[in-house]
Amino acid sequence: RNVAFEIGSAESIPFADGSFDVVGVNSVLQMLPDLAAVERALREMRRVVCAGGLVFVGEMPFRSELARGLLVHLARKLREFGARNLARSLLHTYLRPLLRGEPVVLYPADNLHAPEAEMGRLGRSIGFRVECRRHQELGGASLTRNDYWLRACEGVPFGRST
Repeated sequence: RNVAFEIGSAESIPFADGSFDVVGVNSVLQMLPDLAAVERALREMRRVVCAGGLVFVGEMPFRSELARGLLVHLARKLREFGARNLARSLLHTYLRPLLRGEPVVLYPADNLHAPEAEMGRLGRSIGFRVECRRHQELGGASLTRNDYWLRACEGVPFGRST
């Protein structure tokens, strides 16, 4: 009822300063081209969240997920998801679309990743208190991804360091 959808960019959110109590993004920032773009997106989120508001950044890789190869990546996902959930994911993501003649999207390169210390530094430099938590996959804590709770510091205008 009270939901509206807007098309925009992470680096140019089409809302006024301090419009929201909570802003959330999940599996988004790692699709940006570099850490400078991540910083611009975080600055925009800081701009649109009110003082004391919360920005949730979910599933931000803290290291490369494919650096040790596809088999190591799949073994890690098996540990995190469990055999049944990994098989279900592979079935719905790849096998079913292939059998139906539908397109399957594969990313040819690693997603962007940012070490925890770098994400903390970026968040603090923009005016957030940063809390990092290990992302929870279906089978437990992720070995490659963090979630961040960024609380906009009261009395600190957006874009100012704390």
